[in-house]
Amino acid sequence: MTRRAYDIAAKEQRRQTILETAATLFETMGGGLPSVAQIAEAAGLGKGTIYIYYRTKEEIFAALLLESWTPVLALLNQEMVRPNQTLAQRVEGFVTRFVRYVDAHPALLRLDGLSKEVLERNMTRDALIAHKQAFLERLDAASRDLETALGLPSGRGFQLLTRCHALTRGLWQSFGDPIADCATDGRPNPVFAKELYEALLEYWRGALWV
Repeated sequence: MTRRAYDIAAKEQRRQTILETAATLFETMGGGLPSVAQIAEAAGLGKGTIYIYYRTKEEIFAALLLESWTPVLALLNQEMVRPNQTLAQRVEGFVTRFVRYVDAHPALLRLDGLSKEVLERNMTRDALIAHKQAFLERLDAASRDLETALGLPSGRGFQLLTRCHALTRGLWQSFGDPIADCATDGRPNPVFAKELYEALLEYWRGALWV
């Protein structure tokens, strides 16, 4: 390995360490954003090192959010292009795996819920533009793959995915992270995973006429 390649690999490893440490702290702090100082201490790095990669804690968590959503786009591609399956089977396969993923990663949706009012409002204009551009590039690629796989018109894939995300965020804010003993009239809180699974099946089946 050349010195340059080593340096690049080392920088990427350090960046990943920062994100993983931030994710762990976010989960243990009950949804609050840890400070750069807390992340640096937990990661065994100096604050100055953190600032080489990210200028604010919001930039750290915006990057973490982007990386956390990326596997979902991979699931979409895997399920929607499966050969020898009906469209209904592919839709059910994607919805099933999508719900399992987000239900297994509650911190993702907690962080996603902070994106507009907390993360984006406290990022510099340049950082926000770069973040949105990176997300849109990944979403656009997944959208075009979806359109190709299902024979959809241009733009329809993007529309389907953004609405799927909005529905997921809305249901999480309604049913996710239930507070203990807050059921009323003897009625339990709706189960988020069940509600999301049924809602997304209805949405995708209706949108694709299957």
